[in-house]
Amino acid sequence: MATHLPPDPELDYVMGKVDGVETGLRIARNEAVVIADDDVRYERAQLEAMAGALAGAHLVRPQNYFAPLVWHALWDTGRILLNRATSGDYPARSACGPRAFARSGATTATCCSRTSS
Repeated sequence: MATHLPPDPELDYVMGKVDGVETGLRIARNEAVVIADDDVRYERAQLEAMAGALAGAHLVRPQNYFAPLVWHALWDTGRILLNRATSGDYPARSACGPRAFARSGATTATCCSRTSS
Protein backbone atom coordinates (compact mmCIF):
# COMPACT_ATOMS: atom_id res chain seq x y z
CA MET A 1 0.00 0.00 0.00
CA ALA A 2 1.31 3.43 -0.88
CA THR A 3 0.22 6.90 0.10
CA HIS A 4 1.04 9.91 -2.03
CA LEU A 5 1.20 13.26 -0.27
CA PRO A 6 3.14 16.52 -0.57
CA PRO A 7 6.15 17.19 1.65
CA ASP A 8 5.50 18.83 5.02
CA PRO A 9 5.70 22.60 4.31
CA GLU A 10 7.62 23.11 7.58
CA LEU A 11 10.58 21.16 6.17
CA ASP A 12 13.16 23.08 4.16
CA TYR A 13 16.16 20.95 3.18
CA VAL A 14 18.64 22.03 0.51
CA MET A 15 17.83 18.85 -1.41
CA GLY A 16 14.06 19.20 -1.73
CA LYS A 17 13.48 15.49 -2.13
CA VAL A 18 14.68 15.03 1.46
CA ASP A 19 11.56 16.92 2.60
CA GLY A 20 9.48 14.17 1.01
CA VAL A 21 11.51 11.37 2.57
CA GLU A 22 11.30 12.89 6.05
CA THR A 23 7.55 13.48 5.65
CA GLY A 24 7.07 9.86 4.64
CA LEU A 25 9.13 8.53 7.54
CA ARG A 26 7.07 10.61 9.98
CA ILE A 27 3.76 9.10 8.85
CA ALA A 28 4.95 5.54 8.14
CA ARG A 29 2.96 2.87 9.96
CA ASN A 30 5.03 -0.14 8.87
CA GLU A 31 8.25 -1.46 10.34
CA ALA A 32 9.94 -1.35 6.92
CA VAL A 33 9.97 1.51 4.44
CA VAL A 34 11.53 1.40 0.99
CA ILE A 35 12.73 4.75 -0.35
CA ALA A 36 13.54 5.46 -3.99
CA ASP A 37 14.10 8.39 -6.31
CA ASP A 38 11.21 9.13 -8.63
CA ASP A 39 13.03 7.55 -11.58
CA VAL A 40 13.71 4.23 -9.79
CA ARG A 41 11.44 1.24 -10.32
CA TYR A 42 11.57 -1.92 -8.23
CA GLU A 43 10.80 -5.39 -9.49
CA ARG A 44 9.11 -7.74 -7.02
CA ALA A 45 12.34 -9.72 -6.49
CA GLN A 46 14.23 -6.50 -5.68
CA LEU A 47 11.61 -5.49 -3.09
CA GLU A 48 11.81 -8.95 -1.54
CA ALA A 49 15.62 -8.68 -1.40
CA MET A 50 15.38 -5.26 0.29
CA ALA A 51 12.86 -6.59 2.83
CA GLY A 52 15.07 -9.61 3.51
CA ALA A 53 18.14 -7.45 4.05
CA LEU A 54 16.18 -5.07 6.29
CA ALA A 55 15.09 -7.98 8.50
CA GLY A 56 18.64 -8.02 9.92
CA ALA A 57 19.44 -4.29 9.85
CA HIS A 58 18.00 -0.86 10.61
CA LEU A 59 19.18 0.57 7.28
CA VAL A 60 19.84 -0.98 3.87
CA ARG A 61 21.86 1.14 1.46
CA PRO A 62 22.58 -0.72 -1.78
CA GLN A 63 25.31 0.33 -4.18
CA ASN A 64 24.14 2.32 -7.20
CA TYR A 65 24.93 0.71 -10.55
CA PHE A 66 23.84 0.87 -14.17
CA ALA A 67 22.05 -1.92 -16.00
CA PRO A 68 22.04 -1.62 -18.95
CA LEU A 69 25.17 0.45 -19.34
CA VAL A 70 23.93 3.67 -20.92
CA TRP A 71 26.17 6.29 -22.52
CA HIS A 72 26.81 8.27 -19.33
CA ALA A 73 27.49 5.16 -17.22
CA LEU A 74 31.29 5.49 -17.50
CA TRP A 75 31.24 9.04 -16.12
CA ASP A 76 28.63 8.37 -13.45
CA THR A 77 30.21 5.09 -12.35
CA GLY A 78 33.45 7.02 -11.73
CA ARG A 79 31.53 9.57 -9.65
CA ILE A 80 29.83 6.79 -7.65
CA LEU A 81 33.14 5.09 -6.89
CA LEU A 82 34.88 8.34 -5.88
CA ASN A 83 32.01 9.31 -3.61
CA ARG A 84 31.88 5.84 -2.10
CA ALA A 85 35.63 5.92 -1.39
CA THR A 86 35.73 9.40 0.09
CA SER A 87 32.44 10.06 1.86
CA GLY A 88 29.59 8.02 0.51
CA ASP A 89 27.35 8.03 -2.50
CA TYR A 90 23.80 9.28 -2.15
CA PRO A 91 21.84 6.20 -3.13
CA ALA A 92 18.80 6.43 -5.38
CA ARG A 93 17.25 3.74 -3.24
CA SER A 94 17.38 2.61 0.38
CA ALA A 95 15.21 1.07 3.07
CA CYS A 96 14.90 1.66 6.76
CA GLY A 97 12.88 0.93 9.85
CA PRO A 98 11.14 4.24 10.65
CA ARG A 99 10.70 3.37 14.35
CA ALA A 100 14.41 2.70 14.75
CA PHE A 101 15.14 5.86 12.76
CA ALA A 102 12.92 7.94 15.08
CA ARG A 103 14.33 6.33 18.25
CA SER A 104 17.88 7.10 17.12
CA GLY A 105 17.13 10.82 17.27
CA ALA A 106 18.57 11.14 13.75
CA THR A 107 16.90 13.02 10.96
CA THR A 108 17.62 13.10 7.29
CA ALA A 109 19.52 16.27 8.23
CA THR A 110 22.35 13.96 9.25
CA CYS A 111 23.41 14.01 5.61
CA CYS A 112 21.54 16.99 4.18
CA SER A 113 21.58 20.61 5.32
CA ARG A 114 18.53 22.76 5.85
CA THR A 115 18.21 25.90 3.73
CA SER A 116 17.25 27.95 6.80
CA SER A 117 17.50 27.54 10.55
